[in-house]
Amino acid sequence: MVSLRFLLCFLFVSSVYATIVSHDGRAITIDGHRRVLLSGSIHYPRSTPEMWPDLIKKGKEGGLDAIETYVFWNAHEPTRRQYDFSGKLDLIRFLKTIQDEGLYGVLRIGPYACTAWVNGNNIGRYWPAFISSENGCDAKCNYRGAYHAEKCLTNCGEPTQRWYHVPRSFLNAEGDNTLVLFEEMGGNPSLVSFQTIRVGSVCANVYEKKIIELSCVRKPISAIKFASFGNPNGNCGSFEKGTCESSKNTVDILTQECVGKEKCSIDVSTEKFGAPDCSGAPRRLAVEAIC
Repeated sequence: MVSLRFLLCFLFVSSVYATIVSHDGRAITIDGHRRVLLSGSIHYPRSTPEMWPDLIKKGKEGGLDAIETYVFWNAHEPTRRQYDFSGKLDLIRFLKTIQDEGLYGVLRIGPYACTAWVNGNNIGRYWPAFISSENGCDAKCNYRGAYHAEKCLTNCGEPTQRWYHVPRSFLNAEGDNTLVLFEEMGGNPSLVSFQTIRVGSVCANVYEKKIIELSCVRKPISAIKFASFGNPNGNCGSFEKGTCESSKNTVDILTQECVGKEKCSIDVSTEKFGAPDCSGAPRRLAVEAIC
């Protein structure tokens, strides 16, 4: 049960997307590329299947890469061994709708769901009654069972919609809003502060026969600072050429393909970049571009 508790399951629900997902200790990698995935939560049982396409489409138009959801076992298995995946509980239909928009899906498999689901009826994480240990929690952390006001600090049992106007007051009508954070577990929203981060450069380090993708957010790539096809060393901001190097001018190739564009995608192949002799070692293309 504990092994399921923090399991995130990526579903690659579009054939045009990569099929190999991993991590390198610092980031999620998809087909060897580091990715930052922007996800938004849609709780499928809270809406009807007829509403899902429009909700997911709006998420994509808003810049999301993925749709995230719990799997609500309190709804799917209200009684042990009796399952329900019909109607608005049709999880497969929901995932196929995500697929239709070409997005990733992120499943928080459970078996619990947090306070966002119970909305004032219970407080804290939901565990189906038949797997909740009677001795699993002390009085301080016991959020099982019926709602009691003493289980939280203030205004429990009231709808969270009463706070929806607060983040709106932070929005900058004159420019882009990179992030709006709303503290769902309590606290004073007026104390939320924002930090703006501007992307000055983007990097990629991709093996041969893969696809390299470079993207500057809402502005064009202005220059290629570094590019090497062979066995380059270092990390983003400190790339160096290795002991083997293509005879082709890799910087010129990337400049022609990417400069002036907001994003570009290139097959990393010997036909494109030459065939340096790296003594049998896998060849890689390392790039740093200026935004």
